[in-house]
Amino acid sequence: MPRPAASVLPFRWEPPLSRTAAPGSVIGFDDLPHSSWIDPPLTTIRQPLAQMGSAAVDVIVRVRAGRHPHPAARTELSTTLVVRSSTAPLRG
Repeated sequence: MPRPAASVLPFRWEPPLSRTAAPGSVIGFDDLPHSSWIDPPLTTIRQPLAQMGSAAVDVIVRVRAGRHPHPAARTELSTTLVVRSSTAPLRG
């Protein structure tokens, strides 16, 4: 099943858009395996999936033990920007 960002790429770089449109950028999310295989390779945001899974298990274990997290509790994890060829240079 094609992902939305990846499905835009063939049209963005093919005529007539490649001749008439201003340089643009397409960025995906999740850094799926095919992101680096398509043409041009898709710039993407990589999520820390193992850490997300671990944090989810921690919450489940606490809830099952009767220690419900505070409603305002949040877990923040860092993401990584993986720059590939689907982004235009910065202007300005």
